[in-house]
Amino acid sequence: MPTAAAPSLAAPVSLDDMVEPSVADFYGRALRILHNAQLPFVLGGTFALAHLTGISRATADLDLFIRRSDYERITEVLQAQAGWHSTLTHPHWLGKVHAQGRGGEGAAFIDLIFNS
Repeated sequence: MPTAAAPSLAAPVSLDDMVEPSVADFYGRALRILHNAQLPFVLGGTFALAHLTGISRATADLDLFIRRSDYERITEVLQAQAGWHSTLTHPHWLGKVHAQGRGGEGAAFIDLIFNS
């Protein structure tokens, strides 16, 4: 009796295929800034799901899991290098980085998630 082949992961979906080009640029730039500054983070949410499984879905943001102790440094680096404003939305678990100004309606943003 033939054995079933192990399922293989689909090719990862491109960031450009999931969001508007300006949003993809924002997310990509943020990831490069944090990586180059050697600030630790873990990619989560829709983009992690798409990378690991090839399954994509609509999303409103980029989810980065960080340590609470790194929050201030991360937001300082993003402000200094890109001019992005951050808010500590829920001090016990969530901050946001806004692509434009102070997070106007429809503006792209990144969730900085900690203590989860």
